[in-house]
Amino acid sequence: MSDMSLAELKKDLTLSLTDSAEYLDDQLDPLLTVAANELARIKRRPKNVALTLEDGKSLYDAPADLIEFSAHAWGQKQRTLFQPWEPNYPRTLPTVSVMEGNPKQLLLSFAPTAQLIAQLGSEFRFTYYARHILSETAEDTTVNPADRDLLLLRAQAEAMKVLSIRYADKTISSKQMISGAARIGTPAALYKEFLAEFERRASC
Repeated sequence: MSDMSLAELKKDLTLSLTDSAEYLDDQLDPLLTVAANELARIKRRPKNVALTLEDGKSLYDAPADLIEFSAHAWGQKQRTLFQPWEPNYPRTLPTVSVMEGNPKQLLLSFAPTAQLIAQLGSEFRFTYYARHILSETAEDTTVNPADRDLLLLRAQAEAMKVLSIRYADKTISSKQMISGAARIGTPAALYKEFLAEFERRASC
């Protein structure tokens, strides 16, 4: 099985960048972080958590690793227990939006009242998609080993993006992940090539 530790990922990323690696030695960690975040939008990592609702409050801190909100289960059980015409049937349930910021926040479309919380419970359980973790230990890295080359390919694309800003006209070489073929060109051209290859393979 491929070693998914951060040290080994950085080592293989450096090798794949060939002679362009010397310009990016201090950027390997952020390059891999961006790649992991982009991979998480395609190879999703679902998590289930809960927050405690408060009377009249509609804005809550989101989990620190949240990329995208999925769905909540609040009130769904009651909807299976009662008919729409019965008094205890929750006719309107809140939708959730993600408010960008630091930290991100979850905005409910309306603030639950104390009466509604008493009826449906204060535990607001929901599913979201989380960022991937790249750890110094392979066991704590959440990227599937089968997606290792895809992760490195996206990191290569991000490396070319950085180089296109710093060295726009410089001709560099890099070895494409997965195919292993050497590529020579300007950073901007290689960025487009690697990104297109990533998106093609990620959609398979």
